[in-house]
Amino acid sequence: MIGSQRMLPGVVVTLGSILLFAACSSQDAPGPVAPVPTARAVFDERTGEIRFPIDDYSLVSTWADRDIFATALNIDLGRCMRAKGFVFRADQVPKTNTEDHTADRRYGLWDVEEAKRLGLSAPNPPFSQVFKDDHAAGGAKWEAAIEDCQANPSPDFAGVYPTNEELAGATLPNRIANDASSWAREQPEWNAAREAWWACLRKDGLTPETSSQSWSVSESIAIPRDEDGVALPDNPQSIRIAYSQARCNVETGMAQTLGNLEASYQAALIAKNQAALNILKTEKIERLKRARDFIAKNG
Repeated sequence: MIGSQRMLPGVVVTLGSILLFAACSSQDAPGPVAPVPTARAVFDERTGEIRFPIDDYSLVSTWADRDIFATALNIDLGRCMRAKGFVFRADQVPKTNTEDHTADRRYGLWDVEEAKRLGLSAPNPPFSQVFKDDHAAGGAKWEAAIEDCQANPSPDFAGVYPTNEELAGATLPNRIANDASSWAREQPEWNAAREAWWACLRKDGLTPETSSQSWSVSESIAIPRDEDGVALPDNPQSIRIAYSQARCNVETGMAQTLGNLEASYQAALIAKNQAALNILKTEKIERLKRARDFIAKNG
């Protein structure tokens, strides 16, 4: 599942909102199920993804899924915008590789090599910056045009791009992920793993922020940032802080522990909802095929 990434401008923002779904239960009755202790979250150092059991059933769960839908969307927007006489270049930017994405930071930094390279920075993919540049140059008329294009997709693209409800609404995969996350956070192992990480950071002279939603240190506040609040690259202090955070994460096993906790509850809920999820998995395969076919025909 895709975690907390910088949100992209325009309609593409919805792909960054996949964790912001409604807090509805996947169960008829409240209360956690018995976890499956053998379930695991998979940390892919090549792509920076953290993969969970529910990802097989979520419409957009991997960078590859996201890239397919974003590419198809940009192609349709490009056709529409140019037909209206506006500049739109996001569909002309060379495709990104899955390795080009910043690692999933839902449990803080865990990719040591990326931390040494980027520090606390999290650059957007190239087409995102082009989108922003075109928007800035085109002004209000460009914005009105893109909104019209988003609201009125081409007939051959209609129904391909995920809706806000499918991404961030109370779908069954989203409810399962939400319930699993909530129950995992209630377990003593969750806080124990975080406390071990904090202790390691303190040994490095850093001050961990200990609120439930924070995965950073107080020293990061002083790091120079861009207009979007993202740390600027090539800052020595940013790299030092990021390296400590990632190294401590790996040494204490925090991210893996937390990911496994969530995966264990996801696996239990998947078993209870397997028939319905199998239907969604089939629908996901068909939806991605439609997006690929659209790209092949129009890209």
